[in-house]
Amino acid sequence: KIKPYFQDNYNPQFTCEFQDIVGHNIATGGKYVCDVHRLKERDCLAYSIYGKSANTFNFTFETDLKNRIPNCDIHVILDSTIVNEPQGLNLTIHRYEIAPSSDKQSEGVVTAQEVIARTRQNGISLRIDLMKVDVSSMEWELYSDLLQLDIRQLILDVHNISPNIVQFFDDFWNAGYVICMKVPNLFNRGG
Repeated sequence: KIKPYFQDNYNPQFTCEFQDIVGHNIATGGKYVCDVHRLKERDCLAYSIYGKSANTFNFTFETDLKNRIPNCDIHVILDSTIVNEPQGLNLTIHRYEIAPSSDKQSEGVVTAQEVIARTRQNGISLRIDLMKVDVSSMEWELYSDLLQLDIRQLILDVHNISPNIVQFFDDFWNAGYVICMKVPNLFNRGG
């Protein structure tokens, strides 16, 4: 019997007093977000990056975030191979095939930084208030690119276990990130 790794390792190091589920509930794509009310205090910028598995998602997270914070500029980055695209959700959709900078070999493939640079103008370094990433195990290679961005709150779906798991969490810790919530994925035997 496999014991889920993440249930015993990498526990939250920070408690958010005002965390809330954005996206209705966890079962339908909702995620815990810390201090949603603070995002209302000024214009906010949010990104969701989905890998090839996004065909099964219903984008309730982004829709609920937009309903709660109408002034939030929400960008959804969908892998260019995804067939279904959300319609009428008042979100900005970008279609790219995303790869880590270390693996960017084929034409038409872009990194997370390149995608975000293409969505902004004047070369201004942007503060991203909230980023949700679900890239179906590519997070193990993509994370070093994410660390180059100015992200205040990162919601990262972690799939399976990688040989570089310790380096992964150490790099986030060294970049100033802390874990404030972890929710087990009961559909994934790796925890």
